Formats: sequence, structure tokens, C-alpha cells
Amino acid sequence: MIVGGCTPRWMDLSIELMFYERRCVPKDDRGPSDLTRQIDELKQKVHDAELETSLVKAIGINSPEMKALQQRVKELEEKLKLKQMRESGL
Repeated sequence: MIVGGCTPRWMDLSIELMFYERRCVPKDDRGPSDLTRQIDELKQKVHDAELETSLVKAIGINSPEMKALQQRVKELEEKLKLKQMRESGL
């Protein structure tokens, strides 16, 4: 590459090196060490984990087993309340 007739050779070489680096390293993707890319990947992982957690909670709360357990808790609470009323003499 010819830059100019009156520039020193080292300057020509440094300019050539600069243009070579620009061609070799695209600015959009710098590989696995690109922080923007890493941040985007981590955001996606967090989003996936939150979605999975919310699905597990929703399925767990509405499952037949959970409904049966909730009914059993209500029954036991009523029995406990009756027992406490009998012991207190009401």
C-alpha cells in the first residue's frame, strides 16, 4: 500500500497494519471474549431460568396432588380448631 512519498517507512507500515487489523477483526463479533456477546448470552440464560421457574410453580400449584394436600391442610386446621375449642371449654 502506498500512502505517500514523503512519509517515513515505519509510518507506512503502521498504517498498513492498522488496515490489516480492521479487515481481520470484525467489530460486530470479537469471538468468545466479546463482553457484549457474553452479556447477551447471560441475559438469555436468566430469562430461560425465570421462565422455567414460573412454569414449575404454575404446574405445581395447580396439580391434583397439590390440591389434595391443600384440602388435607384445611381439614387438619379445622380439627385443630375444634380440639382447641374443646380444651378451652367453649
